[in-house]
Amino acid sequence: MTPNETQRSAWLILGLGVLLHLACAWLRPMSEALFSDMAVNSLRANLIRDGVVDLQLSFQSLGEPLVLASIMQACRSHVGAIHAILTGLHIVAWVGGGLAMRTLCSAWGLSARGRTLCLLLYAAWLPSALYSNLCLNESFGASLLLIGAAGWLEKKRTPATFGALALGAACLFRPNLMLFVGGLAMLSLAGLVRRHTAPEVAEGERRTGLWFAAFAAVSVALAFGATKVVVPASQGLASSDGMNFYLSVAPVRGIQFPETGWVPVLNHLLFTDLEVADVDMTDRAYFFDKAFAYVRAHPLETVVRWLRNTLESTGYRISYFPGFPGYNAWLIAFSLLSSALTLVGVLHAVRRRALPVAQLTLLAGVTMWVTVMFFMGCPRSRFPFDGLFIVAGVAGLGSLKARFAGARSGPPTAS
Repeated sequence: MTPNETQRSAWLILGLGVLLHLACAWLRPMSEALFSDMAVNSLRANLIRDGVVDLQLSFQSLGEPLVLASIMQACRSHVGAIHAILTGLHIVAWVGGGLAMRTLCSAWGLSARGRTLCLLLYAAWLPSALYSNLCLNESFGASLLLIGAAGWLEKKRTPATFGALALGAACLFRPNLMLFVGGLAMLSLAGLVRRHTAPEVAEGERRTGLWFAAFAAVSVALAFGATKVVVPASQGLASSDGMNFYLSVAPVRGIQFPETGWVPVLNHLLFTDLEVADVDMTDRAYFFDKAFAYVRAHPLETVVRWLRNTLESTGYRISYFPGFPGYNAWLIAFSLLSSALTLVGVLHAVRRRALPVAQLTLLAGVTMWVTVMFFMGCPRSRFPFDGLFIVAGVAGLGSLKARFAGARSGPPTAS
């Protein structure tokens, strides 16, 4: 295929993906989601608009509620306009992630056929359309992650700047991405250390690495600042980490608080007892102390539980919660496909670990593993990394195919 034909096919595939997003919006109107599954985001957005300072506002990350509150304010709460703009923003972000995938494909050295396969998988990825339509933080977080990863790989100042800003914004939607962003900044700074040991590394590339690290720090600080402006008493980008960490080890179905309750889908499947707590759900210190006390008292049981969390995150029965009525069997299929591509992609990255894109993939794997093992073991927690592992998985499968073909043909014979 010529470059122009490749470009046209890419836009055509992304156009088909947009149609899938619109189809999901038609099958399950966003208005329904905002008053059912995601009613909490509508509530939080209205509280932000009204200037209510409530610590529980920052229990979960504020990315999606801030976007929704801004649109509500601009549209004077006109419901139709709010849904249209929000749908459009999610689709634009998703298309941006798809365009960024081309950089990842190039970094892995994929053929035109491999790039087309990656884009087809990305366009047909039903969880992306579902999460966009449900207005979940994961939707914007996944798109911004791809854009940021592509900017880091470009090794040029302008893409690196936009990439760092995108990753900082991604942390406002998914705070667990801070580990990934910090790791990329350290990899960038490591290029400065190689200044004397690797003369082949261009001076411009080293400066770009420093530039990326600086802007990544600034963009993450801006995310913290935005949270502090809305909730001055907030502790970080979200205060749910303490309770989620406790629930990743405690053998309880959930926690009942004086005014509300919290039951993670994994705990709901594994346990029956509901714990009653008289503290606030935002009390991070209380839950971290209680979790570490349980770990010290039951070390072997804790290790088994963390491994179980990882197993359940493959999605063989949980799928991409909160689900899509009538299509949950498809979601389970995508969960398992995501797990397979992740495994193949990580193993391929280990083999090619000298490549920057492989290092980025391994860092994504570590971040994802920490998240599902210690905080929330379900496919929804892995979703922001799906795009990265689609490309890495296709690259790994291509490498396996080439090795298998080489093994079948045997060594070359002397003429």
